[in-house]
Amino acid sequence: MKLVALSLFFPLLTFAQTPQKFDCTSTAPPANTVAVRLVFKSQLNWNFVVGNFNSASQICQRSGPGVAYDLDIAVNTVLTKQLLPVQADGGDRTAAIIYIPPGQLEKLRMDVALASSRLYNNPDATIDSLMDLVDPAFTINL
Repeated sequence: MKLVALSLFFPLLTFAQTPQKFDCTSTAPPANTVAVRLVFKSQLNWNFVVGNFNSASQICQRSGPGVAYDLDIAVNTVLTKQLLPVQADGGDRTAAIIYIPPGQLEKLRMDVALASSRLYNNPDATIDSLMDLVDPAFTINL
């Protein structure tokens, strides 16, 4: 509760040096999964995300369920492990590192490039807003 209260009063964090990762969880990835990345558009640039605890937390909490909905699989078979910076367009974008079942890799690869896919059309408005910020120009390969 204290952390939430603090984040409301001090939503922007300052660092002596920009972090090179943001850990979403210490939980081990589900068995028999592979890591993929979803790179977000410049609105979710790295400095903004790691400097704003609420933004980083929301990406961690909502990207996995967004991918699970797209793939039509159980949420507990998908895990957002961490956020990393990705160099692009003269700045750093944010990438979510997500573990999914290996049999879903090709479907996710195709769906990221398809604006009409379930990835970009989630019935949960908050997840849908986040997934709309996925940049399809980036591959899901690490």
